[in-house]
Amino acid sequence: MARAAVLLLAFTALFRCSGVSVPAAGDGGSCFPDSDGLTGGDYVFDLTVDDTGFSKNILTTQNLAHVTLTVKNAGTTAHGFEVECKPVTAPAGCARTSCFPAASTVVPLAPGASQTVVFATPYPEGIYTFRSSAPADRAVKALSDGQFIVM
Repeated sequence: MARAAVLLLAFTALFRCSGVSVPAAGDGGSCFPDSDGLTGGDYVFDLTVDDTGFSKNILTTQNLAHVTLTVKNAGTTAHGFEVECKPVTAPAGCARTSCFPAASTVVPLAPGASQTVVFATPYPEGIYTFRSSAPADRAVKALSDGQFIVM
């Protein structure tokens, strides 16, 4: 029993340090209930971005999932990948914002370049917006309105 408690605390500390929000140890998910009762899993996404948009506009995983994401720039200018933080509704004492970890961001890549990142999705479920991390791409709707759905 003590070993399980130590593992739970280590797991919680790991995700808190990585920027992933998780419920506090022992609160039974009271901050962010899990609506489908499933967490984790391994997901692999290959995403191509060019000057007009991403090859996939919707990515779906469970919360606390292990994700391997490869982004390839097939455009003529630099493009990248980042997920925006989102406000969350939670009881007093719980975080009001949920963010993907910094490890999920792909800095703008030169044309023809690719990068693979590995990260865990946050605990709070919801629809997070993803976009190119290149500031010039904010003016292109298809490079600014992807959905990363965490179930």
